[in-house]
Amino acid sequence: MTYNQTAQHSTAQHSTAQHSTAQHSTAQHSTA
Repeated sequence: MTYNQTAQHSTAQHSTAQHSTAQHSTAQHSTA
């Protein structure tokens, strides 16, 4: 259970943070 929770959390956090940062940074930079 711990392993599953960790993997799921890690994926969700990484995917969200990475995508959000990349997209926001790209959009902001592109606009500016």
